[in-house]
Amino acid sequence: MERLENEKVQKVVEKVETRFRQFHGPMRVVISVISVLLIVYLLAYLLGFLTGQKIFLYLPQFRAMGLALVFVLAYLLTPFRRGSPMDRVPWYDILFMLMGVAPCVYFFFVYPGRVGMMRLEGPHEIVLSILILIALVEATRRLMGMAVTAILLVFIIYPMVSAHAPSFLQGRGMSPTDAVTRFFLFESTGIFGSFLELALGIFFIFLLFAAFLQATGAGDFFMNLALSLMGHVRGGPAKVVIVGDTFLGTMTGSAVANVVASGVITIPLMIKTGYKRHFAAAVEAVSSTGGQLVPPVMGVTAFLMAEVLNISYWQVAVAAIIPSVLYYLALYFMLDFEAAKHNLAGRPRAELPHFWKVLGQGWFLFVPLGLLVYFLGKLAYTPEIAALYATGALMALSFVRKETRLTLRKVLSAVENTAGSMLEVTIMTGAVAIIAGSVAVTGLGVNLSGGLVDLSGGNTLVLLLLTAAACYVLGMGLPTMASYLLLALLVAPALVKGGISPFVAHFFIFYWSLTSHITPPVAPAAFVAAGLAGASMWQTCWTSMRLGLLLLILPFFFVYSPALLMQGEPLKIAESAFTAIIGTVVLAAALQGYLFNRTNLWQRGLMGVGGILLIFPDWRAELIGLGLAGGSVFWHWRETRVAESRRLVVDAPARQTSP
Repeated sequence: MERLENEKVQKVVEKVETRFRQFHGPMRVVISVISVLLIVYLLAYLLGFLTGQKIFLYLPQFRAMGLALVFVLAYLLTPFRRGSPMDRVPWYDILFMLMGVAPCVYFFFVYPGRVGMMRLEGPHEIVLSILILIALVEATRRLMGMAVTAILLVFIIYPMVSAHAPSFLQGRGMSPTDAVTRFFLFESTGIFGSFLELALGIFFIFLLFAAFLQATGAGDFFMNLALSLMGHVRGGPAKVVIVGDTFLGTMTGSAVANVVASGVITIPLMIKTGYKRHFAAAVEAVSSTGGQLVPPVMGVTAFLMAEVLNISYWQVAVAAIIPSVLYYLALYFMLDFEAAKHNLAGRPRAELPHFWKVLGQGWFLFVPLGLLVYFLGKLAYTPEIAALYATGALMALSFVRKETRLTLRKVLSAVENTAGSMLEVTIMTGAVAIIAGSVAVTGLGVNLSGGLVDLSGGNTLVLLLLTAAACYVLGMGLPTMASYLLLALLVAPALVKGGISPFVAHFFIFYWSLTSHITPPVAPAAFVAAGLAGASMWQTCWTSMRLGLLLLILPFFFVYSPALLMQGEPLKIAESAFTAIIGTVVLAAALQGYLFNRTNLWQRGLMGVGGILLIFPDWRAELIGLGLAGGSVFWHWRETRVAESRRLVVDAPARQTSP
């Protein structure tokens, strides 16, 4: 039975991880060389080595050559469809690759003579524009799936038909030639614009940092440390997930990748402890999703938010502290109450790693993360420089122990993993550049915002509900970064127009861009976790929604009082955080139906309403919440004490007559 379970898990892992071709022999060397070339090229530009060698590149040139190298790797590594050859590159993949590379190389060489080029010159440039659009769409389909591809196609076509669209969807129409001109040439609304620079700059550096961190064995270290801390307590293996995923999730920036990385260990442990399969899968999905909320890294989306808002990343990281604590606190207590409800004990200490031994083996892995926080916060370095210094420190510290030492093989593996991660991020930003350009030139963002504000009738709550619905639909099935970018372009302006500050508005959509990972019908993190656990997909989804409920409701509270985002007076922030923590624990008890003992329906209802009001950062709501929650908790405690006293009285004669 256990062998069959392991085979099932392995099939799920392979299904997620083997989307890239696995080459051997000369082709394997080619992939390694191109990966190294891409990473060296990006580092050389960012560190100023090219300038030092008297090689001066305009930013659009730098982006174009970076995208060309990404196109090469994308079409060499990703098959056309499932069932396509995995050990060789078919002729049509070479053709697609050339369709992407040729326009990039052409742009690289002609740009210096036509800086600020605004129009296509000749039929050959029109052909090149069409070719790169085809290559980008196909690469998006292979790497991101049909959902993102369909959205991209809609926004490529939209400028050409927007003049005939109904109501507030109507925009300024463009001819096909004007549209492809903007997509190919314009620095602000084209493929080679500033979005692509994010992928080849900030995102690249942090992906490199995460890859080197993984190469040192940091993933195993953090998981073992979590096991040593939490494995022995009530429901311990499930609580290990929380500690482990806060580190792993913030490094990978991908809920699905985190589920695969840690779920193969934690899900079987939870099932052996006694958790139901769907519950174990839901815990892993919710915890993996939340990793992107945890400072200091928060995945790549937080850096994107900082760029979009033109603020320092440190402001985003600080604002995320209280919400991320509340999110994982709710999950922790729901796990604890579930374990208490079903008498689920932790693992014997003899089966667990020893805390001090584990810490002694990898304590130095905390140093680069600490330095990253110090560089970003205290010294206010740019994210790229902070991550570069942290990566350098990590490489030096890895030599503290033989097991963590970054050998040439490990470095090469980290470089290849970074290049592989760059494919999705770079192609996605290229696609988003098209979407952003389409929205900008047609005025769709302004029109859509006006439409949502008009529908809300000036009511903030209605506007938030409409925005949340739009976020849910538009973000369905998209990776976090893609979902956030789309929502930032189309939905966030509506909140700003409705009188909400841009900072709060973008945090609202950031949280809602994560909800699609655990909410049906798509819920990729929940579905992958269910596959690993051998659980019902839909049961896992609904349980994930319950466990991750704060992800859905916290954004509404940000809007009404930004104190939860560290905005405002320190005393108000402290008071809001304190009552929110109490409310979170009470809400967790209501959702699980257990506190000191099993709760009845009316107690759950009062605790639920009281908990939500306590989280809401307003003193009047908090007072009402305190009354409802406090009264129901006290009554439940009193009932539990009375029941316990009666049980002791009933059991007393039996104890007295026992030999």
